[in-house]
Amino acid sequence: MTGAYAIAVGVVVAATAVGLGARELAGGRASRGLAPVTGLAVLLVVARIAVELPGRAGTSLAAMSAVLLGSLALLARARRPAPGVALVAAVTAGLVLAAVSLPFLANGRFGPLGVSVNNDPALHVAWVGELRDGVTPVPERPRGYPIGPHAVMAAAAEVTGDGETAFVGLLMAVPVLTALTALGLLGSLSPPRRVLGALLGGLPYLAASYYAQASYKEPIVALMLVGVALVLHERSRGRLTTGATLALLGLLSAAVVTTFSWIGLAWPAAAVAAWWAGQAAVRHRLPAMPDRRAAVAAAAAALGVVVLVVLDRAGSNIVDLGSPGSPGGNLVARLSPFEGLGVWFQPDFRYAPGSLAGRRALELLALAALAFAAVWWARRRQTALPATVAGAAAIYVVAAAVASPYVSAKALAILAPVTMLALVRPLVEPRRAAGALLAVAFLGAAAWSSTLALRGAMVGDRAHARSLDRLRPWVREHPTLFAGKDDYAVQHLRGARLSTSVSSGVLSAPVVATRPEKPDQVGAPVDFDSPPPADLDRFRYAITTTTRYASLPPPNWRRVTADRFYTLWERRGPTPRARVLDEGVAPGAVLRCPGALRGTRGRALVRAAPRLADPGGWIRPSGRPAPAHAPDTLEPGQTVTTRMRLPPGRWELSLQYLGPTSLRVRAPGLRRTLSASLERPGPWWSIGELRSRGGPVTVSVAAEALPWLSVRRTVALGALAATRVDAPARSVPLASACGAYVDRYTTAP
Repeated sequence: MTGAYAIAVGVVVAATAVGLGARELAGGRASRGLAPVTGLAVLLVVARIAVELPGRAGTSLAAMSAVLLGSLALLARARRPAPGVALVAAVTAGLVLAAVSLPFLANGRFGPLGVSVNNDPALHVAWVGELRDGVTPVPERPRGYPIGPHAVMAAAAEVTGDGETAFVGLLMAVPVLTALTALGLLGSLSPPRRVLGALLGGLPYLAASYYAQASYKEPIVALMLVGVALVLHERSRGRLTTGATLALLGLLSAAVVTTFSWIGLAWPAAAVAAWWAGQAAVRHRLPAMPDRRAAVAAAAAALGVVVLVVLDRAGSNIVDLGSPGSPGGNLVARLSPFEGLGVWFQPDFRYAPGSLAGRRALELLALAALAFAAVWWARRRQTALPATVAGAAAIYVVAAAVASPYVSAKALAILAPVTMLALVRPLVEPRRAAGALLAVAFLGAAAWSSTLALRGAMVGDRAHARSLDRLRPWVREHPTLFAGKDDYAVQHLRGARLSTSVSSGVLSAPVVATRPEKPDQVGAPVDFDSPPPADLDRFRYAITTTTRYASLPPPNWRRVTADRFYTLWERRGPTPRARVLDEGVAPGAVLRCPGALRGTRGRALVRAAPRLADPGGWIRPSGRPAPAHAPDTLEPGQTVTTRMRLPPGRWELSLQYLGPTSLRVRAPGLRRTLSASLERPGPWWSIGELRSRGGPVTVSVAAEALPWLSVRRTVALGALAATRVDAPARSVPLASACGAYVDRYTTAP
């Protein structure tokens, strides 16, 4: 946890110092508010270039350090800013850093953000590892994918030694840098109003939501767009020459390309074009010749982006210009444009608020703020920030019309910070009572909306991750079957030639076919009986969850190591060509005789039949049933119980569950705590062993209470299984297996 905060603070300080150094190099006339965004742009471009050189991440770190040291040398001779300026920046940065800590406080732990909502960061962190050590992950990084942020993360990971920590650290730094840049657009306000405006501009609702789901591209492009607005603002005030303006716009555009591919140039180009048109409208004449040339250059750049997209599909790794009728990505429907205005009382941005009346009230409030701001900006004839909003809004409108909801959501998220700044700037200094009332209502609603998004963030538990990390040295560079359903396996098993089942969803890793008797489906576990024996022979290693409620390994597979969560197996020799009954999601099935196998010669692997608790048998303390596999079987702080009848002997209990909090399981002679699990449904997790004397056994499951900051969360409990431990499996003639529980069988001529 401390490593991520160190990375966040380091990135903010380094970017600000580099930006201030560049300001001194350019003559020191531009606003200091440009320093954070231009500094990060320099670091992105430098890291992206250096990471291709020998030494990769180490070279990026050295190059960034050299730029930082050069900037500090320039600053040593520079005039110090007024103490009040530095204090406002420090207070703003501290408040935003506290705000981006809300997800961890609300979940009571530190870990990867957005787990179960957006698991793509697992792949990005694996690519960060590739830049550090050259080990190619599965799946590989697409050719041409923009890796400027990855290069910065890889350089940071050289210090912390952990790509995941570096990823979270950069995520935390971007809202801070956005708020610091926003201060430059709020310069005429009093310090408290500037801090308030910058805080809301740095973390409007959609920016907070995208941070909560660990999306880094859209927030970085949005930060660069705020920087473009500030550059145009400074140019309008005469504090930047045409050459300096073009240089800064070029730098910010280059940073956008390293983050979002060439298609990202549409945003700065649209902003410049709208600003140029706005300047012409305000002055009632065309701008001077240098500004005309700048506008022509911006229009040419925008046209070039369109040509590249059409001819070369540039940026196809970033956006999917798919059917507007399908949501795409992790969305369930098209986002409301009102979310871009910053007032949306819903922790998960993919859904609408529960009350239709409340939603309409929020929409009216947003429209009132928008109308107030439009009149305010029109009277003051200031064009930089409104033009930037207009250009980005035009891109959103086009995306909403021709692209999938997933793409239009990206455009809306990029639009959100500049839109919030355009709304906040007029509202923080109203002169009349009506304006003050509107300001209090809108700013309060916007702050609450962002707080909800941050409190609603999902934060992963690292217990399973640490288990996979320990297995990585064995499987590295070897073909490995992963029989779990954790998307983050591509990161923690990076370097292994990983394969999985279709529904395991390990982010497009190569898939292995499953038998028709044990079909692959959402919510179904994967074990040794799932793939045909010939497919098992493709792998040297296999990783399964550590539970006995699973098909037994074939005799040529040997256990290498195991812990509470995962077991590593190694194949030695060919896998016997055994068959299975129609098992479905179970580890075996009862052989019914007479049947299709009547008269067939062969042998069967017979084991004690496991026992399953009644799926509808979870009972709340009130006596009401809590159906298994329902998304709200259990809430944090609650307890449910079930009863199952077990014959005498030793039994292992296993459970399917999904939830953001740990579970306390109690049974006779058994006390065990299970870590939170936000993975895909399906795997069985071992609870522990108990001894039954024969008869009913009561099992209780209690969900640990989450911190008071957390929004309402629920746990989905699946089935509870008991597997006999002290009754080893036996190989018997197939004819003698009638009525027995068969794991697998072989036939003979």
